[in-house]
Amino acid sequence: MRFWEEVWGKGNLETIDQLASPDHMHYGPGNLDGKPRGTEGTKAVVREWRTALPDLQVTVERALAEGDEVVCRLRWSGHQHGPLRGAQPSGREVKMWEIQMCRLVDGKIVEFWSAFDRLSILQQLGIENPTA
Repeated sequence: MRFWEEVWGKGNLETIDQLASPDHMHYGPGNLDGKPRGTEGTKAVVREWRTALPDLQVTVERALAEGDEVVCRLRWSGHQHGPLRGAQPSGREVKMWEIQMCRLVDGKIVEFWSAFDRLSILQQLGIENPTA
């Protein structure tokens, strides 16, 4: 919960160093086999999204933990005031949900597994043919 509230909700990038392993992996759209992202890579992704959506709100709707894994259902919303994934600022509101699973070792996140509807985000931004 702290990761989502402080890092994504408030933009506190130092929290990434505290909660994630320096060599953590990311799995999700575009990274089906996993990709080493590390703390600096995660900071870059957070900066990109928070710059594009400066009023970004992330709500943890539900969290479940079992063993060394935590699964969260997240709801995201914000208005696009900066470029995002090739889309120029539009002022449009973007809403999405995400299912995120994290695996921890010695209290630090070593894997992020995410599922969200990237196509819906692009359509909300007015990108009519995001595959072109």
